[in-house]
Amino acid sequence: MEYSYATVSRLIPKMLADGTLKLNSAAYVPVDPKNKSGVGRYLVYQHSNPPFSIWAFAFSEGQKTSIHDHKFKGTVTVLEGPISEKKYTPTSDKTAEIVSQADRHQFHAARDDLEDKNLTVHQLKLRKNLREPGAVSVTLHIYDMPAKQILQSEGGLEVDNRNLLHIFSKSKPSTNKQKPPYEQQHRNSANK
Repeated sequence: MEYSYATVSRLIPKMLADGTLKLNSAAYVPVDPKNKSGVGRYLVYQHSNPPFSIWAFAFSEGQKTSIHDHKFKGTVTVLEGPISEKKYTPTSDKTAEIVSQADRHQFHAARDDLEDKNLTVHQLKLRKNLREPGAVSVTLHIYDMPAKQILQSEGGLEVDNRNLLHIFSKSKPSTNKQKPPYEQQHRNSANK
């Protein structure tokens, strides 16, 4: 089997869900549980040719990612959870409006193939009261990108690659529009 983003991003979520692959989610902790934007980011694996990388993100209660879209294809699997995902649609180059939100439970997997730019803006969060106090949720991210990049502007310094294209702030909601309710999303196949 050739290892590439395409093969690994389909195989790993399936193996996690059926129990043939077990990862110790306790190895990943938030950087600072009191910092609401301080999720822990850990490089789990990097592959050179073709390049892809696997990352673990650890969230404590209230911690979240920015509202963002991606430069590279990606697959996210809930390793230890649940985790909430809010999806947004851009309203300008810098703002986005929420269109859906869901609580994703252990081994739920979702792919972002970047096919529809209006559906790829999202935010992950361990929202309050979703887990017992002190519990950590962990997501596994497989990206079609190298883990490190050389920054020429920094004199050839090697840094972690970030799969962020744009970071958005929330649009002010229209007066008649209500926030969508949280859906519950359990295991599904990332092969869709």
